[in-house]
Amino acid sequence: MLKAANVTLASLVMAVFFAVANSDAKSCAAHPYGPTGTTLSGTLISERHYRPPYYDEDPNHDVLIRILILKLDTPLSTIPDAHERTAYRCVSKLQLMGNLPDRIWHSVGNKLTIRGTLFPQEIVRHYTRVLLMVEDVQFLDAAP
Repeated sequence: MLKAANVTLASLVMAVFFAVANSDAKSCAAHPYGPTGTTLSGTLISERHYRPPYYDEDPNHDVLIRILILKLDTPLSTIPDAHERTAYRCVSKLQLMGNLPDRIWHSVGNKLTIRGTLFPQEIVRHYTRVLLMVEDVQFLDAAP
């Protein structure tokens, strides 16, 4: 009887897991990594992070940097590719990378549409799970 109860409990846990996974998948559009590129909209925010080598370990030597983040209007999920990159579900923030226009720093708090290529976090200076290599920026709100 105990063995049957464990199987039933395991089946119930798996059913709940897959129900949650399917509901997340419906609300988070899937986007591929790599050369195909994607266009995303959201609000530009700025975050401060400690950079290597200390990461908030030594107040006398820590260095804070500002990075730009696109807070997405609609979260996304990534699709693994031939390079076996990790898939992430319902990502709501992307660190922006690449040759960004100077004007972008004056647009923090504004809506943007950005075209670029998604790639996963690979090194210590990547502060979000998924990043966007920016190719083009469309400013939707007037910058100050």
